[in-house]
Amino acid sequence: MIFKLKIKPVAKAQGRYDVMADISTKLPPKQREAAVMFVGPDGDLTNRDPRQPDLPGLRAVEAPRGPAVRVEQPAPATGLRVG
Repeated sequence: MIFKLKIKPVAKAQGRYDVMADISTKLPPKQREAAVMFVGPDGDLTNRDPRQPDLPGLRAVEAPRGPAVRVEQPAPATGLRVG
């Protein structure tokens, strides 16, 4: 924050001053995170480490397309209600 005061005597009034304030701010630059990238066998950059093997049996799962649904749990055998 920069705070500047301009003080100027008034010519026609002895002992009187005009005081002008000027306030300015400068935000610090936003810090950016570095991206982790690897060089693939073809020389292109990739976000996957080519030396890391794929785990067998894993597959991508799509996000659900409909609205969320609440599933009620049955009450425990003690008679207490959950939910």
